[in-house]
Amino acid sequence: MQKQAHLSSLHAALRRLTAALVLLAPGALLALEARLRVIDPSNQQPVADAQAIILETRQRYFTDNRGEATISVPAPGRYTVRVILPDGKLLQASLEIRSANQLLSVYSSQPPAAGRQTADSQQEIVIHGSRDRTQLSRYQVRLDEVRRIPGQFGEALRGIESLPGVSAAPYGNGEISLRGADEGSNTYLVDELPIGYAFHFFPVNSVLHNDFLKSIDIYNGSYPAAFGNATGGVISMHTVDGPRRFGGHSSFSLWAANALFQAPFDFGPSDAAAAQTGPAAQTAAAGSEDQRTTEAAPESDSGVSGYWIGAGRISYLHLTFSSLVPNGVNLPIYWDGQFKSMVRFSPEHSLYFYALGARDTYSLDSKDNGPQLDPTKEIDPIFIGANVAFERAYHTEALRHVWQPGARLQNRITALYTNSSYFIQGQLGILRADQEVQQGYVGLREELFWDPIPDHLGLEAGGEIRSFFYRNNGITVRQRTVDDGSVSFFRTTNPDFEVVTVRDSQKTELNSGWAQLSLAGYGFEFKPGVRADSFGLSGQTVSDPRGTISYRFPTRTLLIAGGGVYHRAPEPNEYSPTSGNPNLHLERAEHYSGGIQQEWDRYLFKIEGFRHYFRDLVVVDPYIRTLARQNQDPYTRYDRPILFNDPLGFSNDGRGWSEGVELYIKRNKEEDEVGWYGWISYTYSRSFRNDHQLRPELLDGNFSADQIYLLSQVYDNAEEHLADFDRTHIVNVIFGYKFSAEWQLGFKWRYSSGEPYTLIIGDDGGLTQNRGRTIYEPVYSRYRNSERLPEYQRLDFRVDRFFNYGWGYGNVFFEMLNVYVRKNVIGKAWDRRRPYSASNPEPTYDFLLLQQDSGDRRILIPFFNIGVEVKF
Repeated sequence: MQKQAHLSSLHAALRRLTAALVLLAPGALLALEARLRVIDPSNQQPVADAQAIILETRQRYFTDNRGEATISVPAPGRYTVRVILPDGKLLQASLEIRSANQLLSVYSSQPPAAGRQTADSQQEIVIHGSRDRTQLSRYQVRLDEVRRIPGQFGEALRGIESLPGVSAAPYGNGEISLRGADEGSNTYLVDELPIGYAFHFFPVNSVLHNDFLKSIDIYNGSYPAAFGNATGGVISMHTVDGPRRFGGHSSFSLWAANALFQAPFDFGPSDAAAAQTGPAAQTAAAGSEDQRTTEAAPESDSGVSGYWIGAGRISYLHLTFSSLVPNGVNLPIYWDGQFKSMVRFSPEHSLYFYALGARDTYSLDSKDNGPQLDPTKEIDPIFIGANVAFERAYHTEALRHVWQPGARLQNRITALYTNSSYFIQGQLGILRADQEVQQGYVGLREELFWDPIPDHLGLEAGGEIRSFFYRNNGITVRQRTVDDGSVSFFRTTNPDFEVVTVRDSQKTELNSGWAQLSLAGYGFEFKPGVRADSFGLSGQTVSDPRGTISYRFPTRTLLIAGGGVYHRAPEPNEYSPTSGNPNLHLERAEHYSGGIQQEWDRYLFKIEGFRHYFRDLVVVDPYIRTLARQNQDPYTRYDRPILFNDPLGFSNDGRGWSEGVELYIKRNKEEDEVGWYGWISYTYSRSFRNDHQLRPELLDGNFSADQIYLLSQVYDNAEEHLADFDRTHIVNVIFGYKFSAEWQLGFKWRYSSGEPYTLIIGDDGGLTQNRGRTIYEPVYSRYRNSERLPEYQRLDFRVDRFFNYGWGYGNVFFEMLNVYVRKNVIGKAWDRRRPYSASNPEPTYDFLLLQQDSGDRRILIPFFNIGVEVKF
């Protein structure tokens, strides 16, 4: 009996002790132990005495002489592990721990070859980089690399302007030319979803929150078959994956403020966390194939889990700078927003929802208070009495289902709706506009990724059905004469423009299908592909072959070449049935490029040459006419229901070509690592265009309008000229250095050849007037874009001070633009108030200089910016 009493007492004590342990450490009995191994990939040797910290549990471990440490976590799931090497180098990886005794490896630097994770707990899980879709004519940047480049006002998307092959005005509106293609021929995608525009009207803020993005790929030529409706390049942005806890980020400047919030959710049992944070859930559907994983989905119990991310921005420029603008000018007001959510129903099935949008408004009303005693105090006479109200907006919504049953197969189905609209109302001389325009499409996209023989044979195939719609009601302006640089908004005799009534409501289809193989072995990789597009409006169907071939030496040297054919649909206003040409065809481009790439330690060396041809470009054509079409003018259509010999305004007569060489040298650095990173990019290129429109100023003699029209049917303009965006040399030097967790500084130096322009050789003698003011229109040389502005140079500087806390960090930054106060010429300004003279035209300079008058001297001060951001 006494023995039984002692046993009962012992059992009671054990029960009390167990209960206490559960209360004090509820995850102690559920803990999983896994093995973490740190490896140096250069010699495949283990790294001993490395410190590993699990941020979620605050537990600290050290690797033994085999480079291994036994770590413990409370439950299956994804954890952030920070590894500090013996030399002080800092690594950080997001690892998924699924079962006991699992082996996870972290490399101390980028491994020489890509691998993938497996779900088998007895096999090794290797953390590697994303799988590359192609390395030809493609440059990828992480957000931490570009968001703090000096001179960008904190806008990460503008970091692509410092990459090879990109021609952009450093003071401009964010539009870029890629390898000699027109600015409007590029496509911007967010997780392969279209956006209406990438930058706000002014100042140049992007329409996407920095922390909503993870990385940016820029394809400036020879891109894969999955990308369509672009003849220039593709800017493919990938959004961040799901958060593990509630958090956010906000920043403030003198003209706008933005904020982002994110949080996970879980409606299933506790052990469904593994399903929530599985790699297939977080990366499978988030972006393009570059972010696609080939991992097997983990086994887990059923349960609904996921996350949401929401971001927004609002401007107050109209409040903070209202006193600095003239009366009648209303500064732009804008906002933007982004939302992404993922719901994971099972290890194989995930559902994603996206909502993206932006809006800009602007207005100007120039009052006429009568002629001033001093004409130099008046504004440009063409703007006297002018008024304009402008608004533009876009929104895109999408629902995407991802099915990934295993490591070798993935299927994505995306239903999307996108709509861009703008409203414009105003008058400038004989120009009048009053339009409400909506354009967009409803689409259904199917994508299949199959790797029957991993690392050797892969297939990507898909198709997309798009129903485009275009609605335009109001009046618009159509150009009647060739743009020789001397067009006038006030000439009433044989005017250069005409006002046209528009009543458009049109639908058409652009359907696509594509397939691409990936064949690899013995160092070779061959990626042939084909894309087919059918444009319903013109009944045109095209097939575009594309492909790349490469060979990788054991020395990590890569030789690569490729090319392809690309097509793009015209803009809806160009194929308008009432004010445009509904018979337009798809624009066409051919891309050819080749190069060599060398990886060494943290460095990347890359050089590429390219040549692109452009055909069937849509250009303004004042000579092309239609036999007959319906009159849409509500005031004249009953008297003249059919218009005969009516101008169409646009044709596919444009052609062009470009060629060049790009050099790229980059040093990589992990985001949280102390040290320096940066790159040097150099581009040499030539870009030419010819619109093939007869130019009357090149003819000997004076001809009437009818005679010029007849001559245009016989004679063609065969003279090529430099494209407006041509820059012979472009150099960017980016340098960033992180001293510690608190301090970072950076420099950016840019050099580019001046843009080409047509020389002004005189004026028209003041033949037109506006409200009693004489207007002197310029007369241009017959040699188009034969002159160049001086080269552009600028050095920018930025310093960041971080304040780190347990909940996140705060950052105060200061940047100085144009440090050595160079007066960069950005154009030639023609003053319509005065005739041609030695001082008219005169140079204009960019705004990145502040002027301070001190007595009889004017002191130039570099432009500067101060900002604050908070992340929690």
